[in-house]
Amino acid sequence: MNRTFAVSVGILLLVVLVLFSTTYTVRFSEVAVRTTFGKTSTASVQTKPGIHFRYPLFADRVTTYDTRVQLALTPLVEVPTADGLSVVVRAFLMWKMDQAPEAVLRFAGSYATSREADDALRNHLVTAVKASLGRYGFDDLIGPDSKLAAAEQDIQGQLESVVSPQGITPVFVGISQVQLPAKITKAVLSRMQATRTKLAETERSSGHAEARRITGAANTIISALQAFAEQRAEEIKGEANRKAADYLHDMSQNEEFAIFLVHLDAMRAGLKDTATLILSDRAAPWHLLSQTNHSGGPIPHPVDGDSMATTTTDDPSPDSGDGASIEPTARRGPSP
Repeated sequence: MNRTFAVSVGILLLVVLVLFSTTYTVRFSEVAVRTTFGKTSTASVQTKPGIHFRYPLFADRVTTYDTRVQLALTPLVEVPTADGLSVVVRAFLMWKMDQAPEAVLRFAGSYATSREADDALRNHLVTAVKASLGRYGFDDLIGPDSKLAAAEQDIQGQLESVVSPQGITPVFVGISQVQLPAKITKAVLSRMQATRTKLAETERSSGHAEARRITGAANTIISALQAFAEQRAEEIKGEANRKAADYLHDMSQNEEFAIFLVHLDAMRAGLKDTATLILSDRAAPWHLLSQTNHSGGPIPHPVDGDSMATTTTDDPSPDSGDGASIEPTARRGPSP
């Protein structure tokens, strides 16, 4: 029974060994290249995931490659620029295998493993970075008007021309870090300060010019308005002078009446608001309020009936006090 068990175990091990040597597995993220006696063809490329058969022992050798997107990252590299300065940059490359059978065979013929391809791509990337960024000036790579995106496209184009024949597709190229070398940092900062000072002077000059333009325009408007106002004032003044001349001409026809109107205007102005005045009845125009006319002329005075009383002014006497007396005068009309 022990012999039977040993034979069974031996047969089982032989079956496992045969299956292991005659099959291989391809993951969904891999592609396999089967080499038969050192030779390959497009039929040797297996892109379908699963278990596949091969010739046993050393007749076939199977190599698998990862088809997912890979990342190659360069170290910090100092790159001289076109204007004699330099920058320190770090670049990265995202790449993957071309899964066409012919491209897979080219990749397998160029690189034994994906790690070897990654190392080679890192060197190609450094070369392309130096060649591309060397055509740009320092200000083209750093600042608000940076042309770094165009430089990245240029680097990717150079890599495609080199690695596409090897079955590699560059997916994206980027500059992840840009630094200044310590030896030129001071010079760069001085240059940047001079550039900012120049820009500030330009903006300041532009502001002064704009201020002078605005001030000149405002002065022009002010002069025009002042001239118009002066012209209008002269027109109003001339019209007032003409009306004043006409008024004086009319008033000169009857000077006493004109004086009387002036007195009335003065009374009207003085009594316009509520006021208490204590004035002499000898001063014009307030003599009109007194029954005694100190000017010597008669003042009409209404009386009862159809008769009129006239107040006359005589010379003052010691008995009268104010020197005024009133004599009633009767005028009768025709009797019915």
